[in-house]
Amino acid sequence: MKHSVISLMLILGLTMLSCAGIQFDREYELNEGEEFVINLKTNPATGYTWSITQGLADSLITLQAEEYVPRKNPSGKPRLGAGGTKKWHFRAEKPGKTTLKFVYKRPGTEETRETRYFQIRVK
Repeated sequence: MKHSVISLMLILGLTMLSCAGIQFDREYELNEGEEFVINLKTNPATGYTWSITQGLADSLITLQAEEYVPRKNPSGKPRLGAGGTKKWHFRAEKPGKTTLKFVYKRPGTEETRETRYFQIRVK
């Protein structure tokens, strides 16, 4: 009996932590048909890349395009290894709520260097 009470308390505690654990980097409230852009700093020279791992499966929003914009150099010449910004262009398709999850890691590895969450509400 004592072990089952302890187990139940542990499960409840972990459930509460997992529900309250997400800190959104930004929240978007959009109308159907509205477009928005998410920008994340990146440096492809390090081998790390951003990828979307959650939030597109429900068709609430669609990815329209993605692009990499290198950091500007005052001399106007490209600088190797300088980094830049990855931009994702989305469109709100239908009402609802979803969370986009981006992870920054090297392809083929499990180790995640950074994770970003964006809450999307479509009216």
